Amino acid sequence: MSKPSIDRRIIESSVATEVERLLNTGQKSQITIAKECGFTSRNVLTMIKQGTTKMPLDKAAAFARSMDTDVGQFMLLCLREYQPHILDALSEINGEIIDEDEIRLIRLYRKARAEKSERLQNAAIKKADGDGNKVRSAKNICAALDLSGNNGKSLKSTITSLLVAA
Repeated sequence: MSKPSIDRRIIESSVATEVERLLNTGQKSQITIAKECGFTSRNVLTMIKQGTTKMPLDKAAAFARSMDTDVGQFMLLCLREYQPHILDALSEINGEIIDEDEIRLIRLYRKARAEKSERLQNAAIKKADGDGNKVRSAKNICAALDLSGNNGKSLKSTITSLLVAA
């Protein structure tokens, strides 16, 4: 009696799908990528994209860098699929894990908040001298702060109240 054949492909593996997508759109050969990641053979990448083996977490960052994709996002994808309990523990300790685009937004928000004093002074100056450019700058900050949440709303309302008064 023969053994039933077993499909070793992981069903609906988002990591496998992403690895396959990246390998198909990349400019490098699988041999080059495998070397950059520290794999001894390109066959490991084939097995990962087929879903028959998992991306080793210690190689995930090297793979993302080799493919010129967001390292944080790729690591999050791997953790969500392979080790969700570790991702939950990290999120509990450090708060929600964010990607590079979210970090850029936070930096923009912090810069706007740091410049709050100067911007508010400029809005007050506009009230006094009628300079329309400063009003547009303050309105742009208000639009940016719409993305920031509660702290930004209080800052936005402060700027808005100064603009209304102007």
